[in-house]
Amino acid sequence: MQSIVIDAKFVLAAFAFLFSAAAYVPYVHAIRHSTVRPTMSSWIAWGLMDVVLLWTAISAKSLMAFQMAAYTIGVSIVLMACVSRRAYLGWNKLDTQCVGIVVLAVLSWAFFGSPSLVIVLCLVAAFVGTWPLIVNLREDPMREPALPWVLVSIGSVFGILAIREFTIVNAATPIVFLLIQVYILKLIFSHRFAEAMRDQ
Repeated sequence: MQSIVIDAKFVLAAFAFLFSAAAYVPYVHAIRHSTVRPTMSSWIAWGLMDVVLLWTAISAKSLMAFQMAAYTIGVSIVLMACVSRRAYLGWNKLDTQCVGIVVLAVLSWAFFGSPSLVIVLCLVAAFVGTWPLIVNLREDPMREPALPWVLVSIGSVFGILAIREFTIVNAATPIVFLLIQVYILKLIFSHRFAEAMRDQ
């Protein structure tokens, strides 16, 4: 009988996909029921960046492609839900800069063929694109639901556990994404914790 060899890293990458994809279900539900006010400009910037990172991961045959596939599909669905609910765009200079950095990343791939440079530029774009959301959360931490961010953070943890080699191509994206997600969770839960303390 031929034995079946299970690749543990592949399984962890699959869990990264499942948790990351699951995060968008409650988020889209919240958008459709108007219980969340998404920062649409950030989602557009993330969507462009996710497509480039997915492309880079597939080209490099990195297991990070699982996580990025979930992000790309999920962000596309979120954007469609935002359009259907006529969500506020909120486009500003930071969003233009974010898109410009992503375009620069694509051009760097074309000219230099360096996936590492593409990833570094896209992660810079991730910080820039997330800033409008951070500003909005500082003003109103209740505008974002906690569950999707918890799920996507768990997905990033599995993404890190699935890393085969700690190189920029394989490791930088899930690590940086987890740092961003944890900070957003901090903003979301700090207000809820303060409210809970005041109610005691």
